[in-house]
Amino acid sequence: MIYDFIRYDAEYNKIFDAIECELKHLNKRSIFVSGLCNGASDAMLCSFVMNVYSSHSSTSLILCPNEKECARTSRLLCDQGIYAPYFRSRDFVYTNISSSHSDECERIKILYSMTRNKCQAVVTTPSALLQYTIPAELLLNNCITLEFGREYDHI
Repeated sequence: MIYDFIRYDAEYNKIFDAIECELKHLNKRSIFVSGLCNGASDAMLCSFVMNVYSSHSSTSLILCPNEKECARTSRLLCDQGIYAPYFRSRDFVYTNISSSHSDECERIKILYSMTRNKCQAVVTTPSALLQYTIPAELLLNNCITLEFGREYDHI
């Protein structure tokens, strides 16, 4: 696979060693790589995400400049077997209308997956990243697991 060729590249190993060093020291600093063509940067991104998750079980945060790029990156990673959902920004509605809560449900699902360390990466925009979300402890304290055949008094 092409990722194996990338992993054997000396420059890739230097960059990944820098990421390893940051993760070991718990310095969650940004890593930015540029100057690559689209195909090479996509392959490098997939390799980084796979390596970081396999060696540290750590979720990678991928920031994209806009929603279109987020959707493309999330699809790219998912096509490679990497669970990397697109964390959308909240759309606030200031009028008295009923609206779909599918985006809110998706955001909560992604946050829950992150608390369970199930996401290999999360793709989002800076604006979505800066929006308020429910604290992890509060989310986990308000989740229940439904089991088939079991009766529940109050849900």
